[in-house]
Amino acid sequence: MNLLAPLVVIALGFLVLSTQLKRFAPSERSWVVGALALHVVAAFGQVWITNYYYRGGDMMFYFDSGRFLEAAMSNGPSSATSEVFKLLVQQDNVFSRDVEGSGSSTGSMSALAAFCLLLFGGSEYASCIAIGGLSFSGTLATYMVFRDQLGPRLRTRLLIGTLGMPSVVFWTSGLLKEAFAMAALGWMILALAWVVRGRWALGFAVMVLTGFIVSLMKPYILFAFAAGAGGWFLAARNPGGRGLTFGRLVLGFIVAALGLVALGAVFPSFSPANIADEAARMQQVGQTVDGGSNYSFGDPASRGIVGQLAFAPIALVFAVFRPAIFEVQNSMMLLNALETTTLTALMFIAFRRWSGRELRTELTSIPIISFSVAFTLVFGVAVGLGSTNLGTLSRYRVPMLPLLAPLVLVLAAPRRREAPAAAAPQMGARSG
Repeated sequence: MNLLAPLVVIALGFLVLSTQLKRFAPSERSWVVGALALHVVAAFGQVWITNYYYRGGDMMFYFDSGRFLEAAMSNGPSSATSEVFKLLVQQDNVFSRDVEGSGSSTGSMSALAAFCLLLFGGSEYASCIAIGGLSFSGTLATYMVFRDQLGPRLRTRLLIGTLGMPSVVFWTSGLLKEAFAMAALGWMILALAWVVRGRWALGFAVMVLTGFIVSLMKPYILFAFAAGAGGWFLAARNPGGRGLTFGRLVLGFIVAALGLVALGAVFPSFSPANIADEAARMQQVGQTVDGGSNYSFGDPASRGIVGQLAFAPIALVFAVFRPAIFEVQNSMMLLNALETTTLTALMFIAFRRWSGRELRTELTSIPIISFSVAFTLVFGVAVGLGSTNLGTLSRYRVPMLPLLAPLVLVLAAPRRREAPAAAAPQMGARSG
């Protein structure tokens, strides 16, 4: 293995991070630097495990296709680069041989592999380290939004929830769709916060760019984001959590619904009218693939929205709580099972510490919390319905975890008493 390219990428990554550390308190900096270091380690692990443990996989398929495209750009005319760019944005393209997945997210990943290989001298390790750095920036952006809205007392829990989830670090440190989706989603959330605070031009520009990236990789994330934006709008109009009215609920619903309708027009296969058919198709495909951890609870024949929504609660439970410890079949599944088991235990603690009324107040008064709840509900159902294997489920739910984990960790935190004359309750001030 040529170590020069990986070492150069690592040095550049930490150099860029060093210029941004002044944005963080001294107590945060070691966590932030450590999180980036974990992505570097995970990037090496991704390449090694995919090559020598799994002996192939999605990432190696992208790299193999990318090598053909990278050779075309290196040896051919400049038009080859434009054709690879067309492949990236899922437009018609022409090559000397067919590129599998052209016109879909698979083709986009092959194009990204080609550009990474061209930029990093053909090094898979350097490519994955750079991609891990990008996804780290997305989770760091998510942390900054949580931190700004919840206050300093919860920083450690927020750092663990956004930057320290093992499955997130691992699955976003390689040439995988989840890595690019996570990077873009985190910046979309930060851009939404900018827009709400009045930084319209910058916020909308970043949101459009990152939203386009998400649309190339996993467009259904945009639907969960639209639902989350409705939750954000609801909480922003409900400071203190004591003014939740039917009118405000309707306004929040309208914001989310308008976003869903607009996205459905752009992505017809994921529109409310077609999403049930898409879920049934994925369930049918999953039943034809043999795997050691397959599961099934939906009916591929149920192509109506009612037939699929009947399984929505089960799908959400699967997405959040599985695999369980007793389902572990290998070391990778053990990692995921420990994660889900920990989150499950923390959820039970949270429900014991908060009454139903208090919980409703907290969940509907802080924008990033309301966003996280709405996003998790929509995304969790979508992933649960569309997955048929515990291994892929653990990977597909990754974009949800940096929102779900800090939410659970915060709600499970020990309560802090306030003086009777204190202002309206805020989670950051009431929890430790």
